[in-house]
Amino acid sequence: MSAQILGGLHGDELARLLQGAPISDAIAREMEWAMHRPARWKDQTHDALTLS
Repeated sequence: MSAQILGGLHGDELARLLQGAPISDAIAREMEWAMHRPARWKDQTHDALTLS
């Protein structure tokens, strides 16, 4: 069993996400919470940030 990282994700789950696997609703909500974003924020399209 792998250790839990990043808000309860296991290493194998993180590896799948990094390879392009879909993000489940549960993981998306955890990511939003960790990023201090409102619920369902990851369900929306966002413009890319521009640095000037």
